[in-house]
Amino acid sequence: MKNYLLYASRSLDVEEFASDELGKEVNRDWGSILGSLMGAGLGSRGYEDQLLHMHWIKQHDPLAKNWNGVKSVKGRFGLRRYAERHADLLVDLRGYVLPQGIGSLGRASGGRWTSATWTAPGRGTSSRTPTRWTATSWTV
Repeated sequence: MKNYLLYASRSLDVEEFASDELGKEVNRDWGSILGSLMGAGLGSRGYEDQLLHMHWIKQHDPLAKNWNGVKSVKGRFGLRRYAERHADLLVDLRGYVLPQGIGSLGRASGGRWTSATWTAPGRGTSSRTPTRWTATSWTV
């Protein structure tokens, strides 16, 4: 995910300063997210993916089945989708990365990481219908 965001920021046909700033924000925020996860003993790749999945559901698409990892981000913030509108893509990428975006996942202070498991009542055992979800979140 981080690599795609950095690639997109470098590929934008906008002022170099704006593109560079987005890259710095992505690096800073990702470092903060990973540092917070590691500090809570949740440093494995699975927790990072889970956190990004929960963020996507909350901010972009409430249907968990629509999440497809980095492909979801590339589809929503793809360079082709924003052809001839790179300034708009810059704004949207900054919205994804900054205050209420992924950056908020690592910048919260005075809280702690928690992990919870939820079992869906009355669900079948079909492999397409998960019955247990585990979520990792930051609580204040």
